[in-house]
Amino acid sequence: MQLPNKLARYGRSLSSRVVVMALFTHALLVLATVVIVRYGYAASLANQIFIVVAYLALSFSFAGITAWQMTAALKKLGLQSRRVASGDFASQLEVGTQIVEIQQLADDLNNMRRELVEQANRLEHQALHDALTALPNRVLLRDRVEAAIKKARREGSKFSLMIMDLDHFKEVNDTLGHPIGDMVLQLTAAKLRHRLRDCDTVARLGGDEFAVLIFTDDVEAAQHVAQKIREALERPLRIDELTLRVGGSIGIATYPSDGEDFETLLRRADVAMYTAKREGTGYALYEKARDPNSANLLSLTGELRDAIDGEDLTLYYQPKFRLTDKKIVGAEALIRWNHPSRGMVMPNDFIPLAEKSGLIEPLTNWVLKTAMNQTEAWEKMGMDVPLAVNISAKNLQMQSFPDTLASLFKNSKIKRQNFVLELTESALLVDPNQAIKVLEQFDRVGVRLSIDDFGTGYSSLAYLKRLPVRELKIDRVFVRDMVSNRNDLAIVTATIQMAHGLDLSVVAEGIEDEPTLGLLTQLGCDVGQGYFFSTPLTSIQFEEFWRSAQHTGIRLEPV
Repeated sequence: MQLPNKLARYGRSLSSRVVVMALFTHALLVLATVVIVRYGYAASLANQIFIVVAYLALSFSFAGITAWQMTAALKKLGLQSRRVASGDFASQLEVGTQIVEIQQLADDLNNMRRELVEQANRLEHQALHDALTALPNRVLLRDRVEAAIKKARREGSKFSLMIMDLDHFKEVNDTLGHPIGDMVLQLTAAKLRHRLRDCDTVARLGGDEFAVLIFTDDVEAAQHVAQKIREALERPLRIDELTLRVGGSIGIATYPSDGEDFETLLRRADVAMYTAKREGTGYALYEKARDPNSANLLSLTGELRDAIDGEDLTLYYQPKFRLTDKKIVGAEALIRWNHPSRGMVMPNDFIPLAEKSGLIEPLTNWVLKTAMNQTEAWEKMGMDVPLAVNISAKNLQMQSFPDTLASLFKNSKIKRQNFVLELTESALLVDPNQAIKVLEQFDRVGVRLSIDDFGTGYSSLAYLKRLPVRELKIDRVFVRDMVSNRNDLAIVTATIQMAHGLDLSVVAEGIEDEPTLGLLTQLGCDVGQGYFFSTPLTSIQFEEFWRSAQHTGIRLEPV
C-alpha cells in the first residue's frame, strides 16, 4: 500500500479512537450523574454539582493526556520525517509510543527510508561505474584524481595516471562480434584489478580505453607497474573455444611534473599512449617534445610544411637481400628530415604530425615523386632495383590517391614492376573494404603491393585472400627474438608457410645477427633486410654498395 493511503488510514483510525474515547467518557459521566441523582449518593445539590465537575475534570484530563501523547508522538515523527526528506537517511525513526497506529506509521516510514537508501546507493553506483565491467567510470576517476591532487599538495607526494587501450580491439569486434568483444573487456578489467593494489584505481573510460591511477614515489615505479600490466595483458584469453592474445599500449603522466589538474594529466597520458602505440614500445612516458599540441611541435608542423616545399627532406635506401644467395634484390625508401637547427628528425617524430595536420598528402606525393625519379635514374644506370615506398593509412582514405598515383606513373618512365607500395597491416584494417577497393585500383595500374608489419593485427587472415598483394613483411618484433623465443619462432614459421601457400613472397625485417639470418634461411624466408646487412644509405652510398655487391657476388659487411 502506498504511503499516502497508509497515512489516510492511520488518520481515520486515530480520529475514530479519539471519538470513541470521547463518547465512552461522556457515557461514563452521564451514567455516574444518573446514579448519583437517582440514588442520592450525594447529600446535597452542591455536592452533586461538585461530583459532576470532578468527573468532567477527570474526563477532560484523560482526553487531554491521550491527545498530548498522540500530538507529541506525531510531532516527533514529523521532525524525524523532515530529516529524511532533507537527505538524512542514517537515523532510524523512533517515536517511543504505545499507540499502535503511530508505531505502525513509524515502521512503514523506516521501511521507506531503507528502500530510499538502497535506491540511492544503486543510482550512485550506476552514475559512477561502468555497466559492463563494474569499474569506476570517468566521473569517479575525476573525483579520485582530484582527491589525489589535494593529498599530494598537502604531503608533497606524487602519483601517476595511466591511459591504456587494447591493440586492434576494433578488429576483434569486427571479426568475432561484439559479444566476444565485451567478454574481452570484462576479462581485461579482471586482469587489471588483479594486478593492482586496493589503493589504486582502475577505470574504464569507454570503448577499449582504460585508466589507472597509482600512487608511486618515482617514474621508475610507474614504469614497473606498466610493464606488469603489459605482461598480464599478453597472457592468452580463453573465450569458449577461442584463444585470443590482446596486447595494450600504455601512456604515463605523472603529477606534478606532467600536469597539475585532471584534464591536463589525462590528455598528456593519452599523448604518451599514442606514442607507445606508434612506436610499438608497449608503454611510454609523456614527453613534451612529442606532444602535438605543444608549442614546440606546433612550430615543427609549420617547419615541416616549409621542408616539403624546400630541400630539407631526403630519402635513404635500405638494401633487401635474397637469403638463398645474399644478392641484393631491392631496397626500401625511408624518409629523413635534415632540419637546419634540430638535426636529423626521424619519421616517428614527424609522420604523425603530417597525418594530424593534413600534410600527409603533399608529403606522400613528395616521397612518391622522389622515389620514382630515383628509380628512373637507376634504371638509366643499368640498376634494376625494385623500390618499396611506405604508404600511410590516411592515404588509403583519400578518394583521390589512386588518381594521383596514376598521374605520377603517367609522367614517369619507370618499370611498374620496380615500384612497390608497402602498407601496414593496421592501415589496411582501419577500413578493410575501402582498402580493398583502393588496392585493386593500384593493382590495375601495375604496382606491386606489400603488407608491412604483418602479424600485428587480428583480421588479416579474413581479408588476406581478397587483397591483391604479392608480398608479406614479417614485423621486426617477431624476428628480433625468434632465436630465443619459441612463440616468436612459431609465428614466423607459420607466416612463412601460410604466405608460400598463397603464392606470396616473404620479407623479414629487422635481421640483426647471423643466427637469426641462418634460421630464417632454414625456414625458407625469401628476402631479408636489417642492420646485419646494411643500415639505410644515401642514394650515392647505395649505388656504390650495389656495384660492389654485384661485382663480388657476396654480402658486404654492414655499413
